[in-house]
Amino acid sequence: MRYWLKFAFFFVLARIGLACPFCSALAPCLREELSQVDHVAIAICTESARQVGDLPLHSFRIESLAPSTAEAKQIDASLKLVGTVVQAYSLKRYKVGERTLMFCIGQDGELAWSPVEPMPESCLEYVQHVFGYSRLESPEWLARHGAESIREEVLASSRDKYRWLNLYWKHLESEDTWVQRDSYNALAKVSTEELRPWSKELGPKAIRERLEQDEVSVSHRRFYWAILGFCGEKEDAKFAWAAIERQMAARKEKPISQDAVGLDAAISSYLLLGGEPALDQVESTLLGDEKRHSSERFAALSTLRVHAQEFQAFDKKRICKSLSSLLDDDDCVDMVIPDLARLEDWSHVEALETKFHAAAESEQQQLLVPIINYLRACPKPEAAKAVDACEKAAPDAFKRAKTIFPFLRENTSDG
Repeated sequence: MRYWLKFAFFFVLARIGLACPFCSALAPCLREELSQVDHVAIAICTESARQVGDLPLHSFRIESLAPSTAEAKQIDASLKLVGTVVQAYSLKRYKVGERTLMFCIGQDGELAWSPVEPMPESCLEYVQHVFGYSRLESPEWLARHGAESIREEVLASSRDKYRWLNLYWKHLESEDTWVQRDSYNALAKVSTEELRPWSKELGPKAIRERLEQDEVSVSHRRFYWAILGFCGEKEDAKFAWAAIERQMAARKEKPISQDAVGLDAAISSYLLLGGEPALDQVESTLLGDEKRHSSERFAALSTLRVHAQEFQAFDKKRICKSLSSLLDDDDCVDMVIPDLARLEDWSHVEALETKFHAAAESEQQQLLVPIINYLRACPKPEAAKAVDACEKAAPDAFKRAKTIFPFLRENTSDG
């Protein structure tokens, strides 16, 4: 089961590789939500907590609308909502004069409004920019209402091809947690192809300044390390390695300490900026040192997986060399065997067959399934013979391998 979970994790990682591989969006961002409902509005509370039945009913006046997902012919009608008062049930508390975001779904001519938490003034600028940029990208909106319906500061950025990314970057360390979270959720889904040129315009200095702030969350740090790897210079490799060393020192002093650096992303940044010498350093200091904490070694292993799948900074044969060094490591061997198979490094047939028979007679049962699947996928004639030998030696493990991975591409050689 341990092997299967790790394989599934890597499969998912490979599938989402178009976005930042070290970031995980936790929810849709506001820009995405605009396309999932009929209307999104900024509204101000005009009457609060009037009890109707079991739920309090609030009144809100709509001040601004994002472009509607309705058909173009309905957009004019939707704009008539601006200035009108709508009512919505909510258990949340609102004071008269407080603003909030309201989401609306229409059905059979009826509009059902749902307000979120009261929105402080610190959120307003961000939301207005999201609305404004969405209007800029809506031909129907512009055709009916012209540029005058868009705020001047939004129009000023109309020629900035990175306006969305710059907006999210500006607000990623906002004092408001909702704005922070929304900006992160948006950036976490941006493709690496788009992040690369944008990060170069941003420059490594701005990214280092964020990384040097003590209060930055680990999830944000991992994003910063990722884009620093895209735009940094050789000197930034030393900056990344210094952060890695601090984390290793903290872990040595207190083994249960949390990862405060975003270690896997920092290692990736170091590899991208430091090249072959950096990979040698990671291999000897992290992967090859069995005294290192398991979390540090797994962070290095995860990073190599990302580089093998996403980036072209190193030849795959070089990455395979680093992974192969773990085949004699009892803590990591079951994790690297499927990686070597995915990278089509078929130079370990004899060694793995020997390891299989030793594991079948010992307590290392977790090795059997990954070795069988490596041999099943290997195109070499000797692998087919090894599969037959493994099936005879451990038929139950062979059945498990076939059951868990029934569609694995198998060696069809007749020997």
